Amino acid sequence: MQIGVIGLGRMGGNISRRLMENGHEVVVYDHDPKAIAAVSRDGAKSAEGLDKLIAQLRPPRPVWVMLPAGQITEDTVYKVASSVGLDVDRLKQDMAAPEIEQALKANLALADALNIHGTPGFIIGNHIVPGALDLDALNQPAEDHALA
Repeated sequence: MQIGVIGLGRMGGNISRRLMENGHEVVVYDHDPKAIAAVSRDGAKSAEGLDKLIAQLRPPRPVWVMLPAGQITEDTVYKVASSVGLDVDRLKQDMAAPEIEQALKANLALADALNIHGTPGFIIGNHIVPGALDLDALNQPAEDHALA
């Protein structure tokens, strides 16, 4: 599979490397050229901008955005959506829909009730695994559940 990753901080850079370790072709972009260079040395294809990242991807052009919450993420999502031919006005309308807001609030309430703080959160059997983990740490609760 080919995928683009935007945002090469600690999480985005490691996600890119993990994808490549598992045989995926990764095209990366970050506002910091040093971050791009570091992940490119590990085998990623680099892009000098969002449009160039999209241009290097084959359809369906999956893109993983790993940026801080807020305006930078929204702006990036809209730019990516526009560059792949989506109707950005419709996307904004859909994202502002009350049912989407309700679903997000329900998900956050459930995560809070389960004491999950961080991204991502996994539930494996009766075991809650909060936050980003390496593969070994994630495999252990899965193996424990399989043995139960």
